[in-house]
Amino acid sequence: FIIIVAGRIDVPATAEHADHRPKPYPIHFQIHFVTNLASDGEGTAVSGRLSYDWTLHAQRIDHGAGAYECKLFYDTEGPCSLIFNNKGMYRILSQSGTPCCLDLPHIGPPPPDWASNGTYNGVVHDVVSGLDADEWIFDNVDISIDAEFHTCRQVAHGGHEGKPLAFTFPGKARGRQDYYFDVESMVVERQDPALFTLANGCADLLCEDHFQEVER
Repeated sequence: FIIIVAGRIDVPATAEHADHRPKPYPIHFQIHFVTNLASDGEGTAVSGRLSYDWTLHAQRIDHGAGAYECKLFYDTEGPCSLIFNNKGMYRILSQSGTPCCLDLPHIGPPPPDWASNGTYNGVVHDVVSGLDADEWIFDNVDISIDAEFHTCRQVAHGGHEGKPLAFTFPGKARGRQDYYFDVESMVVERQDPALFTLANGCADLLCEDHFQEVER
């Protein structure tokens, strides 16, 4: 999930930091985030929510109306939701298209240590949250887009140290697709299985509109 919306602090990723790894996700939690902010932090934020439960092998992402991802991939101004399970990623729309279908087969929820293969990039100051963050870039597994890569950030120090702070996407979105997490909202607890329940007839229904049509 590299658009840098941060000012670098002089903490280079030298050999002494080579083994600095991100803290794994809790096995179950929920956290709120915002998207639709440009790479300089400007713009009108759209709220969202991430629900994760590795014991259920499930993840759900809820985007509010007007979210960049909903517009780009599903051509809707309304809200959209993504549910990940062992079969893949399902998309749920409320205002257009097929209400629920399998959009990306075999793209399931990430394991708690999904970010462990990132390359440590030092400490950055995240302009959205105002917090210092450890940052990792995925230059070893990503295909570069204009010399940019996916990145993830975790709070570098203080009472929220290690909590997820941001996940950024490279490419033409220029920051608007990036997720900026509200660390104060994070609740670590088992998630209600109903959050990940698909509507009748959805589990085996492949999406036809926009399926593999938009470059991701």
